[in-house]
Amino acid sequence: MQITHLKAAEVFSIRAIKTWIHCAAGQIWLSHDGRDVILECGQKWQIEGTDPVVIQALQNSRFIFAKNAHLSQSEQSAVFSMNQPRHLIGS
Repeated sequence: MQITHLKAAEVFSIRAIKTWIHCAAGQIWLSHDGRDVILECGQKWQIEGTDPVVIQALQNSRFIFAKNAHLSQSEQSAVFSMNQPRHLIGS
């Protein structure tokens, strides 16, 4: 699991194969495989294929890449120990 922090308007790109991106705080815009998606805290998106993923923070944000759609209890604890109030990802 990789936790990434971006300040508003910062851009990040990665070539991720078959992974999930979970927005853990803030709001991010991502572009992948010809699709544009906005994720808010608690939302997730599956990344498939080999095309690069471009992510821009629409506000100060934190997101993680995980192999599964649902985070384990320890992953949720690691991510949400930084959040107030807590939101459950995938619920």
